[in-house]
Amino acid sequence: MENLLLAFNFLLEDINIINMKYLYILTTFLFTISCLPSNKLDDSNQKILSEIIKEHDVLMEKMGEIKKLENDIKSTLFEDSLSEKLVSSLRNSNKMMMKFMKDFSDEFPYDKYPMNSKDNKGDDELLKDVNQRLKIQKEILLNISKSFEESVFNAEKSLEK
Repeated sequence: MENLLLAFNFLLEDINIINMKYLYILTTFLFTISCLPSNKLDDSNQKILSEIIKEHDVLMEKMGEIKKLENDIKSTLFEDSLSEKLVSSLRNSNKMMMKFMKDFSDEFPYDKYPMNSKDNKGDDELLKDVNQRLKIQKEILLNISKSFEESVFNAEKSLEK
């Protein structure tokens, strides 16, 4: 009976050692996960940044169209106040885009977060701040997009006459 109790005691010790190993592994895993950067904010920032880049690319393609429309207006329409307004509107859209690109690159340098996602230090306050600034930049870009659409629409409509 005593041998049975000793064997049972060794078995319990082995089980405790195994349980301690699992507990250690689980604790280490949970600690590691808790130290990771806040993925929700980073994901949101990267999503907004992607949307900004996509809209930027669309507008960059339209910049060539704007220059062509400007030349068409100058060569086709009479030099009157309407032509001047159309050309001014097209140029203004172009200038707004150029200013946006400069301001954006000043605010978000290519080697810093969020442009360089590897630079994410997991600082929740920084991630929140970047999130708000990206939302503002996205809104600015959407307003520029509207300006592009309006100036292109008005120029094309005038050229059809």
